[in-house]
Amino acid sequence: MRTRLLIAVAAACAAAPVVRADEPADVNALIALVRAKPAGMSVDEWRERRRDAARALGRIGDRRAVPALIEVVQTEQFDVVAEIAIEALGRLGDPRAADALRAVAADSSRDRAVRSAARRALRRIGVPLRAADGREPDDDDDDDATAARLPLATGLLGSRDRRPIPQGPSFDDDVIAATERVTFSAGNVGVSYDTVRDASSLSGDVHASYARTVDTRAAGYRYGGRADVVLGVVDPRPDDEKYRAGAFDLQVDGEARTYLGGTPFFGAVAGAAGVHGVFVRNDLPGGDDLNELRTGQDIHLSLAVGRGRIVDVGEGLRLRRIEKLLAQRRVLGRPITADLAAKLLRTWWALRGEQGAQRRLVATVAILRDAGVLLGEPDAATTYELLQVLVDGQLDHRLEGLDARAGFTESFLRREDDTPAAARDGRYESVFAQVRFGRQLGDGSHELRADGWLTYRVLADEDAGEPAPWAARAEVTWRRFVYGEAWDPLGALEFAGSVGASDDGFDGAPAGSRVEARVGWRWAPARATWYRLSSWTRLESGELFVGATFEATWGLLDSGYVAGAALPGPMR
Repeated sequence: MRTRLLIAVAAACAAAPVVRADEPADVNALIALVRAKPAGMSVDEWRERRRDAARALGRIGDRRAVPALIEVVQTEQFDVVAEIAIEALGRLGDPRAADALRAVAADSSRDRAVRSAARRALRRIGVPLRAADGREPDDDDDDDATAARLPLATGLLGSRDRRPIPQGPSFDDDVIAATERVTFSAGNVGVSYDTVRDASSLSGDVHASYARTVDTRAAGYRYGGRADVVLGVVDPRPDDEKYRAGAFDLQVDGEARTYLGGTPFFGAVAGAAGVHGVFVRNDLPGGDDLNELRTGQDIHLSLAVGRGRIVDVGEGLRLRRIEKLLAQRRVLGRPITADLAAKLLRTWWALRGEQGAQRRLVATVAILRDAGVLLGEPDAATTYELLQVLVDGQLDHRLEGLDARAGFTESFLRREDDTPAAARDGRYESVFAQVRFGRQLGDGSHELRADGWLTYRVLADEDAGEPAPWAARAEVTWRRFVYGEAWDPLGALEFAGSVGASDDGFDGAPAGSRVEARVGWRWAPARATWYRLSSWTRLESGELFVGATFEATWGLLDSGYVAGAALPGPMR
């Protein structure tokens, strides 16, 4: 008999989280699990199993569980477990639970959600609840009185959707971060005025891209593709020529990195291949118009060594914000742990193609509620804030870290023979250096980004007159993200500055330079979707340019996964 009981307890430990009222269950095993911690099981694991067993006993409806559930109500200090046991007693409807439930309802030291659950359970059982003065409380005495008059809900917010919560992919334990994005943009519009030529210009483009990245402790890789179409018009004055041009670019690329012996130093190999073209139409006053279409193909292979890594930590900021808002609403039962963070992120990843956020919200509430992080059913204000955080596009593309590298690139360029670009046809070697930096400041309310690169052609045949061009550029961007009182994303104020210089390598040709300052407002109303309105001033090789740009990007998919060192400190 003892052996059978131990086997039954073990079976309950394995099956309790998924027990349903319409499925067979060993009630005795569940009662045993509720009453005593099985040998070899940690307290935290037992608490989770005990919670699930109490919920299952309420669903099964066997009144043999009443004494065990009363013990839980009287002794359990973890509010979420006690609240589930109280709800189970209400479902069972046994008057034997009345005294224990009255004691909880009258105990001001117990959590408000637990006391409210006890009052609801007493009403459901049909026994009186006495106020301190001996009278039955009216609606003003009980914040839950209105809810008690309504028909009982079919379940928690997180369980009303009968579709199962998706589990998502099973990331390896050493994965630090992963992202996947599908983005489209159309109608990016730039308007500028050239003070030197007295000319106005208009440009627009269509862009589509896919990108996937994975970072582990020992390695990392990325791959993706993109397509761009750009159109532009320059119209100096009505009596002068009108210039129209367009270009397209199709490209696939990828990279693999491996870190050396657990150090931050890495070696990397990268490759890219592309097809591109350009057309030009120039309407001249004399009628001698120009109409050209030219195409080319590129292949690039690179080897590099470097130090550090830079990852997108936006999903970690999202988790920390959820924890913060639950604490502000006083419904945070316990912090979000690394295991729970991984479960949430895997679920969000599985729902990354969802249009809207209904399932993501329902699944998030269910997971947080079952884990004891969310105490009770969220009210309307808490639900709204959770929704805003879940769809907040301002938490996307939040980079953290430093990546510095230097390397060598072999390029193979193919151009049409009868064009000036044919001079660039052939094989090219170059060296390069690149630095990327990202830092999230003020709990994610500010962001600092910096990028810089340098490239220089080497092994050019000087005897054949081949040029050795070089180019360098650096940019720094600071953003301050603005939110409403309920975490509504209102936009981000951004300031950016950049400097650059280049030389085409031909004798007698002066080097070019550029200094630019930009200020703008960037608004991200949803995941992977953003709008930016900015103005800029540019000093290019001694000439001044000013302009304004409006950009719009619509994203269909944007998801991320972070773990380990990429999580906020307390969640690691």
